[in-house]
Amino acid sequence: MKIRVSDIILNIFVWLGGIIIVIPFLWMIISSFKTQAQIFQSPFSLPRALDVQNYAALFAQWPFFAWYRNSVLVAVILTVLTVLLSALSGYGFSKYRFSGKGWLFAIIIMGLSIPFQSILIPLYSEMARMHIANTYVSLIVPFIAPPIGIFLMRQFITTIPDELLDAGRIDGCHEFMLFVRIVLPLLKPAIAALAIITFVAAWGNFLWPLVMLNDSSKFTLPLGLYSLLSDASSGGDAQYGVMMAGAALASLPPVAVFIIMQRSFISGLTMGGARDS
Repeated sequence: MKIRVSDIILNIFVWLGGIIIVIPFLWMIISSFKTQAQIFQSPFSLPRALDVQNYAALFAQWPFFAWYRNSVLVAVILTVLTVLLSALSGYGFSKYRFSGKGWLFAIIIMGLSIPFQSILIPLYSEMARMHIANTYVSLIVPFIAPPIGIFLMRQFITTIPDELLDAGRIDGCHEFMLFVRIVLPLLKPAIAALAIITFVAAWGNFLWPLVMLNDSSKFTLPLGLYSLLSDASSGGDAQYGVMMAGAALASLPPVAVFIIMQRSFISGLTMGGARDS
């Protein structure tokens, strides 16, 4: 087997990129077991002992469990609704003909080019007029049908043969059951890809919860961790070890979700763009 120089160079760049990405993560975990003094005296050295004092302080002094619960609730509900509505929309755009279909899909795709910050104030005003500001609903509703989700599902469903759906219609299966029994089982790679993208985005979303929530009991993890820093800015001591402990625990669910679904994630991204109608 002949090894090409280009493959060696590519592997070197991949390994270097992986190391660059992993180093801050490892530094965060190591720092979470250090005291405040050790972090500043020797930031890149290993801790002298696995001291869990930072983790104990995190749970004792702040409602970390509540922040975690809020983030899980919002991220899971948003992911489920996004996958379901995006799959339904993608199915409609892919397998049905209706007036204005091309223009409507083009408008949806144009939404990818609109920065979220540009619609932040109008969106907040809309949530306030609907009387759902400072609620979990306001964190979920604006994001349940993202353009990227509809596009991904539409591209993937396009690869499903029409003859398969026609066979189901001949057997007497009505349209919604065609979607449930035939289309959804074939969408597992696309569902995994969209679920990971949505979950990670919802889990790490900071700007929108910062604008919408003013009740500290409803804070999600990014807001909760930010409150540790804001306490320091208001005169308290910045507890960097506690912050690192919170960040380390906050990173566990996205990493676990990706590890579990990584094969389907890669398959969904590659197969979804394999064919365009």
